[in-house]
Amino acid sequence: MYIPLEEAEKELRARWGKTALREKVRQFMGELPVVFEKEPRAVLFRNIMTPNFEYLHFLDLAKKSKLRPLGLEYVTDRFCTRNTDKVSLGRLPCFEKKTGTDVM
Repeated sequence: MYIPLEEAEKELRARWGKTALREKVRQFMGELPVVFEKEPRAVLFRNIMTPNFEYLHFLDLAKKSKLRPLGLEYVTDRFCTRNTDKVSLGRLPCFEKKTGTDVM
């Protein structure tokens, strides 16, 4: 289910202020990482964090929602040549511009 960014931000901030809800989450999840204790965050979780257009879009959404961005990845993941997503990350194209005529 998708909702507009403004509605999601409003709901997130409303839930953040509910201490009973936060306690239920702690009981269910156990100890939360310190990075989630002080403020709500915009999170992008990927096998390999990559400086690509998806990441730029994520940063743009985080900025619009006034949330600090946080990129997370698996630290015990292994590289496998059968995973085309990981193989493609081995040789990243580099762009000089975000708009107009992109140069690789």
